[in-house]
Amino acid sequence: MKHKQLDLLALKWDSYDKNFFIKDALSYSRKSILMFRDFEYFRLNHKPDHIKKLPLTIGFRCVAKSYFLRKLLTLVNMFLTQILLPTYLCICYRPKVCISDSPLTGSVFGIAKKIGLCERIIYLGSDWFILNRKKEPVNYFFLLFLFYFPDYLSASLSDLVIDNSPEIKNLRELHWGRDLVKCGVAPFPVPIEINGSINDNHRNNICFLGEVRDASG
Repeated sequence: MKHKQLDLLALKWDSYDKNFFIKDALSYSRKSILMFRDFEYFRLNHKPDHIKKLPLTIGFRCVAKSYFLRKLLTLVNMFLTQILLPTYLCICYRPKVCISDSPLTGSVFGIAKKIGLCERIIYLGSDWFILNRKKEPVNYFFLLFLFYFPDYLSASLSDLVIDNSPEIKNLRELHWGRDLVKCGVAPFPVPIEINGSINDNHRNNICFLGEVRDASG
């Protein structure tokens, strides 16, 4: 098991910091599995030489025409890539450090730590901006199980929480009524100002200035 044990397991979004993250991760240890996800797949970037059987891509593209079927397949894909995959990797390789920016995956890591399948967890908190809105009952029900509760577990069970902005920490505390984080930092405040006085008729008009990646949404 010591031969197979990972020093680092990272399952995170394919984002602007990917190249820097890979460099830092491999300088920490080459006994690492680094996988990055887009909207359909997790893609393997690095694995130790002693790990032979690990697919280069995990997931599938949802091409169904039916709206209901697309949603169902999306949920299945989320279960496969963000719950089943980290569970399998923790059971097989007992990583010393786990890193994720997904609330679902972070909650899996938190439970794995509780039962001794990993040692330390770093959770990269994000996405609270899109949820800071009037909650519709049906949407809130799904968000409760896909985001709110997993983020609760991830934030409360992780050894270090790195929020992309202080606002994320503030919104989390506002939602739960208390600070869940044992040790946390917010090194990258996002320079965004939101005009709360604009009427609802203009909220769907978005101006984006920047570089658009493939499948960036």
